[in-house]
Amino acid sequence: MTHSRTILAAAAALAVTATAAHAQDTAQAAPRVNSISIGLGSTPTIGFWHRLSPRAELGVEVGARYVNAGLDDSDQDSHASDITVGPALKLYGRADGPVRPYTYAQVSAGYASGTSTSIDPLGGAFEIKSHEWDFGAGVGLGLEWFPIERVSLGGHAGILGQWVRSTIENPTGPDSKAHGAVLSTFTSGLRAQLYF
Repeated sequence: MTHSRTILAAAAALAVTATAAHAQDTAQAAPRVNSISIGLGSTPTIGFWHRLSPRAELGVEVGARYVNAGLDDSDQDSHASDITVGPALKLYGRADGPVRPYTYAQVSAGYASGTSTSIDPLGGAFEIKSHEWDFGAGVGLGLEWFPIERVSLGGHAGILGQWVRSTIENPTGPDSKAHGAVLSTFTSGLRAQLYF
């Protein structure tokens, strides 16, 4: 009887220990489903991401840039700004270690404006303004490295197709308008992503 009780107590202790270990493993393996990305390329970006599955993430990315090309000793001053926003998708491939390859796809809409001011030989100033709208879609390949559990570093590059419509306002002549399709390459630059 004592032997039966000992075996029964040992089996119960083993079951409790196995259940606790499984619960701990499940808690540790639970994926972080949301993340924020920051891109440090030619156009800085910030993204908000949600994990759909262990191999897919859906996000919205916003990029913005301002450039002032004016020179103190020049008769010209120019500045430009642009903003881009759109959804993006990352599909991860298989990886056994901390480096994960992924395919990146995006759809975006953007607006850019610029102003160039020049001084003519008689001392008068005239200003040329430009406006540009674009709609595009791109696809690329990237790598993401997880040095620690909640942080990744990486980047991607790919091909971007856009439809662009631009207008240049010229005070000394007629405005010029153009539109058409453009195919180009793009890169994200270095990206950091924080999972929570």
